Amino acid sequence: MPARRERRDKGDVKEEKKDKREPEQTPVVKPEGRASDSESQTQTAPREPGPDRTIEPKEEWPSFTPGAIVRVSVDRSHWLGFGYGETTTVIVDSNRIFTPLRLDQGINVARYLPEDRLYSSGLIWDDAKKQLPNKAYLMYVPIGRGHVVAFAEDPGYRAFLEGLNLMIVNAIFFGPGH
Repeated sequence: MPARRERRDKGDVKEEKKDKREPEQTPVVKPEGRASDSESQTQTAPREPGPDRTIEPKEEWPSFTPGAIVRVSVDRSHWLGFGYGETTTVIVDSNRIFTPLRLDQGINVARYLPEDRLYSSGLIWDDAKKQLPNKAYLMYVPIGRGHVVAFAEDPGYRAFLEGLNLMIVNAIFFGPGH
């Protein structure tokens, strides 16, 4: 695994930590004959934290995705999405997950599809597969007289998906005119 690098927020573009939700409730079943008709046969009790759960850090990065091809939806009305259909495939090879921008912050030009339509090929760990859907892949942030074009992943990664070259070309050639 590559060495951890220090990460900082870039303007309104925010990188997310691992999604840490409370543990699920475990059903507790009462023995037959002890519950009255008005009582339910099952109740829920909090799950006891295991030894691994008690030593976990409070904040950590999502699991590293060692290589997966996933689908994103593209805003074709934006100049960065010029030349694309409604969806395209991209490569995920990191643990970077970015919170989508609000309308007053910028534009999410490409977003990962919902979980049921996200995965195409490769390996994504379960925690990343649950956190990645609907997050930002390509973001546009206007800053003063300039702008920031931010990719969650390297669109030219190993020159594997030639279709992503268009996103790079759009950013390089159309960017100065906007």
